[in-house]
Amino acid sequence: MCSSFNSKCFLQTVDLIPDGSKTVVTNENKKEYLNALAQYRLSTKVKAEVEAFLKGLNEIVPDELLSIFDENELEVSEFYTNRLNFGRSDIQTV
Repeated sequence: MCSSFNSKCFLQTVDLIPDGSKTVVTNENKKEYLNALAQYRLSTKVKAEVEAFLKGLNEIVPDELLSIFDENELEVSEFYTNRLNFGRSDIQTV
């Protein structure tokens, strides 16, 4: 099982599992293929970018301050922060 990606003028093939390029995707293993592809696209492929983002975020907000929130609380906080009108003195949500 492997996947090919067109990346800036060249085609890159990535083994999603060991010896994936030698494994044919069939109806029986298509779920395993889709799970491996999702893992690659959502985690492995963007690992460097996520690490750089977290490093920058931790320079602004120390990890010990972020650790008191769970992901849902941070998502809600971001949702409302993006909707505040900071140009007005009576700060209202939109």
